[in-house]
Amino acid sequence: MTISVYLKVHFFLKRREGNLSDVEISRLNSWALGLRVLAVLPLPWQQRCSSLHEHPHLIMEVLLMRKQLQSATLVTQIYFN
Repeated sequence: MTISVYLKVHFFLKRREGNLSDVEISRLNSWALGLRVLAVLPLPWQQRCSSLHEHPHLIMEVLLMRKQLQSATLVTQIYFN
């Protein structure tokens, strides 16, 4: 099961029961943002950063450290839109 499918199933099952904890909501939001960040990156960088899907700020750090400024710009557009 892919991460996005897992997230959807987990979210909808928990949402129906009404018992999502604050930690679960925070984690789901982080995953969602991480997946959105990955989606705007070029394919090679999606593959390189895919293991960081739960940590969008680390994806940004990797891009900056590797001087991928165009990709980093795309990521900042997600954060500020």
